[in-house]
Amino acid sequence: MVFGIGNGDSVKRNTAINKWLQPVYTAWVGVATHKLRSSLTILGVVIGVAAVISLMSVGRGTQARIVSNVENLGSNLLFVNPGSTTAQEESGALRQRSYFDAR
Repeated sequence: MVFGIGNGDSVKRNTAINKWLQPVYTAWVGVATHKLRSSLTILGVVIGVAAVISLMSVGRGTQARIVSNVENLGSNLLFVNPGSTTAQEESGALRQRSYFDAR
């Protein structure tokens, strides 16, 4: 029991309260008796959370920069694929190109 020994009636009334306070009291005693271990644990959690937050922000910043660069390319691009055909080539309107046409 957390608050000492009392008569039977006070123990029954405080059972529900002690049910919740006993784990908190036990944890507080553990933290108070092992101060170095507790402080190192807290430091580790803080460093871990800071690392996750910083990596997430770097990743999102990089993603935003890449999306911005792709958007800046614009829609006036011409893609040339070797071996692809167009409607004019299929209809025979264009003549066959040779090496001498490329000079």
